[in-house]
Amino acid sequence: MIDKFKVYGKTVVKGSFFVKYFAVFSAVIIICMLAIGIFLLLFTVNYWRDTKLEMLQKNAANIAKTTANSLSQAELYNDYERATIVICNSLEQISGSIDADIFVCNLNGEVVLCKDILSPDFSLSSSGHCLFHNNYNLSQNTVTKASKGGYALFSTLDGIYAQLHAVALEPIYLNGAVTGIVVATAPVMDELVPFALKILGMFLMASALSLTIISIAVYIFTDRLTKPLREMAQATRHYAGGDFSYRVQIKGNDELTRLITDFNAMAKALETLESSRRNFVANVSHEFKTPITTIGGFINGILDGTIPPEKQSRYLNIVCNEISRLSKLVNTMLNISRIETGNFELIYESFNFTELIFNAYKGFEQSIAKKSIGVYGLNTLPPITINGDRDMINQVIYNLFDNAVKFTNENGEIIITASESNAKIFFTIRNSGTGIPIEDIENVFERFYKADKSRSSDSKSVGLGLHIAKSIIDMHNGNISVKSSLYEYTEFSVSLPKDL
Repeated sequence: MIDKFKVYGKTVVKGSFFVKYFAVFSAVIIICMLAIGIFLLLFTVNYWRDTKLEMLQKNAANIAKTTANSLSQAELYNDYERATIVICNSLEQISGSIDADIFVCNLNGEVVLCKDILSPDFSLSSSGHCLFHNNYNLSQNTVTKASKGGYALFSTLDGIYAQLHAVALEPIYLNGAVTGIVVATAPVMDELVPFALKILGMFLMASALSLTIISIAVYIFTDRLTKPLREMAQATRHYAGGDFSYRVQIKGNDELTRLITDFNAMAKALETLESSRRNFVANVSHEFKTPITTIGGFINGILDGTIPPEKQSRYLNIVCNEISRLSKLVNTMLNISRIETGNFELIYESFNFTELIFNAYKGFEQSIAKKSIGVYGLNTLPPITINGDRDMINQVIYNLFDNAVKFTNENGEIIITASESNAKIFFTIRNSGTGIPIEDIENVFERFYKADKSRSSDSKSVGLGLHIAKSIIDMHNGNISVKSSLYEYTEFSVSLPKDL
């Protein structure tokens, strides 16, 4: 059972080339989109991480400088309370602006200053102690490392936080010595996840729109690409049913177009071959039926006494001629089969080519006289010796003579020429008559071919003579061609190497 479904309103067959091509294209696009999405997500995370750490590091450094300046002023004027208020106010403002928690620790890791010990009226609360940061305590290892220089990282800050935080630490220098550590922290998940989700949401919206546009474009492209293939498949169904007139439409100039051109040429050749085959079957059937009927009738007449003894000899001669005709037809078909299968072997010998021309002429003298045909050129033919298969070359000349005599008009003419040059011989036979239409010239050497317009008078031909002639000439590495002018003449030209 063939499964079918619709894509953009078009019915397609499951497993068809269109479906496979469209699926591959779509899969590649989706995979690329996923790769871009993963890359974008990683880039977003890395960008947020680097930006966050850099921001915390800069603000921690600013707080460290502010704290150092304030403590210097406090030593100068002995006003530590004012310095504490200034520092805590700076911590509150900067923490709020960057959404971070910033505090100052002493070298024991204890939190001594933060924004939460400053009351709304800018006075110190809780006796200068923060209940929120009271439990925060940096390890000595962290303090020692921060004292050597500021740094930033993602950490739980020695277990102070349950979740991962972005952390920046900066030492406070007073009179050339480290007196404390500024710590700036910000939660990762609370900020990164919403930020990443926003980027991902925008990407998904853009991807959905892009995928829709791309899928439509891929569908149109795939449909146009596979349409000729579908038409070729439809054409093959026509051909399988015996209809060779169907042609695939040609558009463009790419490899597929050239394939369609060759496909249509093949279809035309098949159509011609099928037409020739049908004509051949009809002609051969007639050729066999007529002599068999004649032979059977005369034999029965002799056997049952209908034909008297004194007339039996005459009718037996007719029977003999019909049998000879059948034998010739069968031999012709056998020779074609042997030539096309490569089982025919030429027998080479040296012989007089001109003598074969005269022998062929003698065989058609009666037909030539009956149509009052003038034959010219025989008296000027030079003696020409050639090396080849005498019987096969003789058949070529005979077939060309037979063709010329059949289609020469009453009181017409046949002109014969023969010559040799550059190790080759040339032979032409030209006859007046209706000629061959230009659309039929390229097909005259095909087997079973008969051009109805130019050969309507050839009622007995089955269209094998010229095909056999060309096959024999090709086997001798020669060439045979034809040219014609409608209602004027037809000329066959043969060239053969003198020695093979």
